[in-house]
Amino acid sequence: MTVTADAPAAAPASESTAPAPVPTGLAAILGSGDHKVVGRNWLAVAMLHLLLLGTATVLVSAERIDSSVFDVLGRRWVVPVDTFQFISLVFLFLVPLTIAVATAIVPLQVG
Repeated sequence: MTVTADAPAAAPASESTAPAPVPTGLAAILGSGDHKVVGRNWLAVAMLHLLLLGTATVLVSAERIDSSVFDVLGRRWVVPVDTFQFISLVFLFLVPLTIAVATAIVPLQVG
């Protein structure tokens, strides 16, 4: 590598290098590369699915109280919604929750 005595040529005054605009709002949240923001996004998705799971649980529980009095779902939908509860508990809540914790905390531990 060679060292030169002359300083590099400066950019002409007409070509100013303005900084790129910083995204705000939803674009800043979804387009972020920060591990804490990404972890919070995963956590928000897990909590949204937990809300959906809670709704399904309430429907199935109301159906199980007394099927002759409460016909919320109908006999045809009780088993599919009950199965949805268990599948969504694992794949739509616990997996995103684990990814959220791993994404947010592991980089802090590594340093």
